[in-house]
Amino acid sequence: MHKAMEEEEEAALARERERLRQDQLCRARGLRFMGSVLLLAGIALIAFGSIGVLMSKGIVEFLKLLSPFNIINYIVMFVVLAPGLALKTWAHHMGQGK
Repeated sequence: MHKAMEEEEEAALARERERLRQDQLCRARGLRFMGSVLLLAGIALIAFGSIGVLMSKGIVEFLKLLSPFNIINYIVMFVVLAPGLALKTWAHHMGQGK
């Protein structure tokens, strides 16, 4: 009788662990989606901004914008893309169960 109760408790714990794992995977999917949306929005913002500079100020200013010596521009690009990358990384770790 005691052994049957232990087996039933173990089965209940296994079901609860599986339910929690499914919840975690669902949250990971949501985070991955939000990360993709933010990453796509950041890429679009950078692309439209670059095209805007090209159209309004010309090719010389556009090339200055993409110059490897324009460190501020690359820092701003990283700041714009960081939330999307962070969410996708977090989702990856949640999906792995870490």
